[in-house]
Amino acid sequence: MRRASSVFLLSALAGTLTACGSSGDAPSSGDVAAPASTSMTGAIVEAAKREAAGVRTNPLATPLPGNVAPTFTYGVVADMTSPLNATVTMRQVALQAQGIDARSAYAAIAAQYEAAGFRTRGMTEEKGAFTGGFSIGGEGNGLVAVDGGGTYVMLIASPAKAGGEAEQNGISANVRFTIYSPKTP
Repeated sequence: MRRASSVFLLSALAGTLTACGSSGDAPSSGDVAAPASTSMTGAIVEAAKREAAGVRTNPLATPLPGNVAPTFTYGVVADMTSPLNATVTMRQVALQAQGIDARSAYAAIAAQYEAAGFRTRGMTEEKGAFTGGFSIGGEGNGLVAVDGGGTYVMLIASPAKAGGEAEQNGISANVRFTIYSPKTP
């Protein structure tokens, strides 16, 4: 109910701005073009369309280790940090990707981690999901690297369930990170 009313309000506001003749109005045809940076009306309409489709494109508030940020369109589902034990912190990040398959999402992020200087454990594939690990600092991979003062990132990219609600809302893949890092004093 709340989503429907916010979409209605955004659409009404966009219509009011259009009627007032704001500069940079979106085209009047049924399709809304990608908004120009100066088009407030276009941006509002585009945001309303994304919300109506259930798609969020908000960026991560805190970057992933190595300042890695996915290059594809995504929505943040969860971003939680908690102590794993006395010396290790665990952060879990779940994203929903648009317009990219799970293998391509994994490959894009893996390339970014390698460019940021992380060692890679290599990708494994099982039932359409792609899993791999990346570590930096410390010695070795995985939690061994964390024990040595480093950071370890596990990445799992899996396709959205065929015919499921997420797929119907434009989500093509789920991307999950589990990040282990030394607890800061």
